Amino acid sequence: MTIRVPDTAMIGHLKWTDSGVVWATWRLEGLPKGLGGSELNETRRRIHRALAHGIIGEYMLMGLGGMVSPEEIANNMLDGIDVSEHPMLAEEVLLAMDDFDAHPHGRREFWISVPLKAKTPMDQLRRVWSWAENSARERVGFRIAPPAPDAVVAALRAAKHIEDAIPGALMPRRATVAEQVWIATHALSRGLYEAPAPQRRPDGIAQGARQLQLDEHLAKVSTPKSYPPFHMDEGGQTDTTSKIAHRNPLKARFLKVTNLRAMESSYQSMLALSGTPKGGWDEDLDWIGTLDELGVNADWVFRVQSISAREAKRRNSRIEANIADQMDQQDGTAAITGTGGEMDVAASDLNQYHQELGAYDREVQVQATFIVAVGDSTADGAIARAEFVRKYFADSLEFQFDIPIGGQEALWWAMWPGSPTTRIVREFAELTTGTHFATLTPLTSTELGDSKGVLIADNISNGMERPVLLDLWGQIKGDVSGSIGLAGEQGGGKTVFIKIAIGGVHDRGGRFVAIDGSKVREYATFAQTLDQTSTILVDLVNPKYSLDPLRIYGAEAGASYMYTLCASLLGIAPLSDDGIMLATVLNERRAKEHNLVSISHLHQELKELGAGGDSTAKRLAGLMSLYSETEYGAVLFDDSLPVLDLDARGIVFLTYGVALPTKEELDNETQLQRLGLDKIFGNAMYALLARMSREICFRNRNELALWVVDEFKHVAVNPHSLAEAEVFLRQGRKHGAPLLIASQDARDFGGPEMRALIKNRVLTRQTDTDAAESNLEWFQKGFSKDESNVKLITEQLSPLGPDNKVPLDRRGEALFRDARGRMGKIRTRVSRRPERAEATLSTPDAEKVPDSEEVSA
Repeated sequence: MTIRVPDTAMIGHLKWTDSGVVWATWRLEGLPKGLGGSELNETRRRIHRALAHGIIGEYMLMGLGGMVSPEEIANNMLDGIDVSEHPMLAEEVLLAMDDFDAHPHGRREFWISVPLKAKTPMDQLRRVWSWAENSARERVGFRIAPPAPDAVVAALRAAKHIEDAIPGALMPRRATVAEQVWIATHALSRGLYEAPAPQRRPDGIAQGARQLQLDEHLAKVSTPKSYPPFHMDEGGQTDTTSKIAHRNPLKARFLKVTNLRAMESSYQSMLALSGTPKGGWDEDLDWIGTLDELGVNADWVFRVQSISAREAKRRNSRIEANIADQMDQQDGTAAITGTGGEMDVAASDLNQYHQELGAYDREVQVQATFIVAVGDSTADGAIARAEFVRKYFADSLEFQFDIPIGGQEALWWAMWPGSPTTRIVREFAELTTGTHFATLTPLTSTELGDSKGVLIADNISNGMERPVLLDLWGQIKGDVSGSIGLAGEQGGGKTVFIKIAIGGVHDRGGRFVAIDGSKVREYATFAQTLDQTSTILVDLVNPKYSLDPLRIYGAEAGASYMYTLCASLLGIAPLSDDGIMLATVLNERRAKEHNLVSISHLHQELKELGAGGDSTAKRLAGLMSLYSETEYGAVLFDDSLPVLDLDARGIVFLTYGVALPTKEELDNETQLQRLGLDKIFGNAMYALLARMSREICFRNRNELALWVVDEFKHVAVNPHSLAEAEVFLRQGRKHGAPLLIASQDARDFGGPEMRALIKNRVLTRQTDTDAAESNLEWFQKGFSKDESNVKLITEQLSPLGPDNKVPLDRRGEALFRDARGRMGKIRTRVSRRPERAEATLSTPDAEKVPDSEEVSA
């Protein structure tokens, strides 16, 4: 026998039921979840409190475990991309889809469904008449009449009042008929492979819309025929072959739901919350989110009945009178029976509850029934999952769940929007205030990243893994800088993240400029997996390209570059005689007239001026000779080298072997005067590289250009280089040029104001406590004060095993704070292309790294 559902018709987000009550459903966005000590936690509580105080009466909050289809992820990765022009990206997406097919990703979908109150006597009369008419039609076998237009308008008007009470931070969107059908079919297939929820419609009718008329999409009435026919069998009687098993109620704590259209059965077990910790629950404990962390794909529903504090006090006054009467009757017997003490506790609890009801002007009394449903393809599997959840909550969190025998079907229907409140729902109701109920913060999401873009990682904040996408171009278009900062110790995974980001930007048609100071030149091998015809490696120690600004930019445009470079190389003060002479020679007009096409020409001209009797020019020429005759000066003075092509899609500056002064040497005048030529040269070259990187990345504002600096401390010691980085952070958005920097300590990212400009933040393992606290404080203000956060960074991210190696399944773990301020735990996702994956994960030997000619030929 098929089951008759209570629904009779659906129009848009409205649902008519056989009881005459109309329900309205909205899809909600989960609120960002913070880590320990996060201000986001208090914000979430405040928004949930506004929801609890705003809706008086009955409603359902639903958290349903939906799937994310591989096609949806693929479409998000390819959004805005012409795959014919980006074949590497197309290949990456196809491989990712295969992986998602093998390892499905999940996402919790949030909904609120509310039975609408009749606002006028006429509305109530229409509702009663509709119920009576439908009942009569059903008895004689006639088709149930669709809602009349005036009834639809009345329902829309009533729903609008509820809609206005839902906090805007939850981004309520009126559910579509397709979404309502998905909720129903989802209930039939728990534990089986489920169809993903319809994608959220950005063009849906949002909160605040004043649209009450019947649009075309509202005028179409859908009926429950959209649902598959199904059969329900509590305890799986149709599966029983043994009379003994048939009579054993302890093995019947499940419900068999058979989809008669697909001819497949889902075995489901429903749990109802029956007790909470005696001392109350920890308001900072997201115990509902624990369901996801357990890795059990579970659905949950709150059936809520709320009344105003005034009404609650009026009702409770009778209870108070009864307690007082019982205490009077038991006076003198407490010493014998102990019941007087129980009355004292009850009176104290009631008094405290009254105080809580009066704490807020808009306070409400909430009766909430919390129901959890788990499913499987077998009865034993469903029971095992339910017992696992029940035991975990009882042993670890002191929350008691019951799996009522004989009540499974009733609890299943209690999770169905449109189903009336039944006896079993009232039996498991917990009584509390709206403020206390809000501390549960059930509408919480661990979503991270952007809606489209580069597949950068998997979100492992809980047991439902989901892809994390990074859309730097989208962030820039949305008036966010798109900058990324990574902090953590060596071996924690910073370089892998950087390579993934570079590869993703390159595959999507963007450009990148990177500074790599590592001995093994780890980005060189990675560059080989990109388009080698447009990727250039520039080695400053063994140069194959010239970085002479006059040769690269020409005499007129390159003169200012050359002045800054020479002033730094030669230690010249701008207003000194040397500075004035250099400025005169490198005047833009003069440089063009004298055809200063290279630094060698400049050097020769200074020699000639010196030979003519100009002592200042002679001294400058002599200082320049110190560099022109050294091996490391070849990158500037060797005119036989080809110049760097600024139009290359990828440029990596390899700086290992370039000596750099320490911050202490630069800050100490005495030590500064004693710097060796190699350190002076290195300091000047880093400033040049920073300025050239800005020039390259800022030249075309219609395409993404990423500046990447690993071990940012090398750049930060030079005030000129640091200033260029700050320009990226402050102005890069206008030019489509985000900054990606990494260091072991976030304090290397400049002063507080500069660090605050970095929007996308990643923390990897940092076993040093002081550095971990510093990194956490940058990640989110106040986080370093929470010991659990420090322990997370120092001990729980990609932890080292007994062999001092990170287990394969724990590599790449990090904390991620996205551009919207949402925070969670991720595991970086390496390319599925073998050659790209190997180059991303490997640390090559310096001797085996190809030189610039091999890569850029």
